[in-house]
Amino acid sequence: MKTGTLDLDRIDQSILAELQADAGLQNQTLAERVNLSPSACLKRVQRLRRSGVIREEVAILDAARVGFPVLVISRVSLRSTTREAI
Repeated sequence: MKTGTLDLDRIDQSILAELQADAGLQNQTLAERVNLSPSACLKRVQRLRRSGVIREEVAILDAARVGFPVLVISRVSLRSTTREAI
């Protein structure tokens, strides 16, 4: 697969799939899962980060466990944006 100027081979794609499933994987575990030595795996992950393929790592929280048991999505339309209307 070609992304911009970086060619992604099967191993790069495997690394990305593993990190998408769990961005917090330790390098040793990731290396074992993609059949690489830890140093080779780390070099590939660093290259993917430097090139911008991996932009950031995030944590997805369980809303109920952090005190937000209900998720509300609402949409409000106003006929006027005057101070009184708002």
